[in-house]
Order: sequence, then C-alpha cells, then structure tokens
Amino acid sequence: MRAREYDVLARAIEEGVAAGMRRAHKHTPTPTHELIEYEIHNGVMLAICEVFDFDDSPDIGGIAPSVPIQGTIVPKRGTADPL
Repeated sequence: MRAREYDVLARAIEEGVAAGMRRAHKHTPTPTHELIEYEIHNGVMLAICEVFDFDDSPDIGGIAPSVPIQGTIVPKRGTADPL
C-alpha cells in the first residue's frame, strides 16, 4: 500500500488553513493581518507535521527550520511577535 502524498499534503494544508483562521478569530472578531498570517502558517505547519515525518536535524540544507520540535513558530529576527 502506498499513500498519495499530494492528496495527504493538500488535505493537511486545507485543515491547517481552516484551523489557523479559527485560531486567529478566537479572541477577537477583527484580528490583524499579521495575526491571521501567523496563525494560518502555524496551523498549516502543525497539520503537515501531523502526517509527515521530517529529519530531526536542526539544520536542513543550511536553513534552520521555522518550526521547532515543540510546534511553535519562531519569528524572524527583527520582527515583533504578533501575540
């Protein structure tokens, strides 16, 4: 048996976007654009990590992963945390 990776990935992205939108609107009816982007990105990455396993290496291809093991997004340097 073989999984259809594209379909699995597409479903994870759809579910992650929906979860991120719900989370962005959880405590405010008018979240900022930055908060919506942050929560959607976080939701998508968490949903993908639920269905795919990745190398646990802290450095992949010279680029540090944007989602640490505990599943929270690390803001880029010089940007404020939207929360």
